[in-house]
Amino acid sequence: MTWLHLLHVIFLGLWGGIVASETVVEFSAKSDEDHRHAARLHYWIDLLVEFPVLLGILATGGWLAWRIALVVLAVNFWCLALVVRRQRHREDPKAVRALAHKVRSAWLAVPLAGVALYLGLDRFWF
Repeated sequence: MTWLHLLHVIFLGLWGGIVASETVVEFSAKSDEDHRHAARLHYWIDLLVEFPVLLGILATGGWLAWRIALVVLAVNFWCLALVVRRQRHREDPKAVRALAHKVRSAWLAVPLAGVALYLGLDRFWF
């Protein structure tokens, strides 16, 4: 395994942990106040942690296997845009709930990420 593969796997591991924590934040929100808090928390996680990690994945994964990586990253950047939009509308409970539903639907990209991980491991480790 080259240093590029190792760096890519590290970024993927970080991203997996970030997505897991965001999932807890999103699905723990029940009340309007919880949804406002989730919007604020998810916004800062995306902005300060997930976005830089996604850039790392984009750089390393794009170099290694760009086709599947682009689909997974496109969904993640779409989710990032939704999170930013929800944060900007956090005082409107109806908008926050509607956007929360869309943010939660982005988990559908996780199976694609699994396929990308499998292909990457299969191609470069085995």
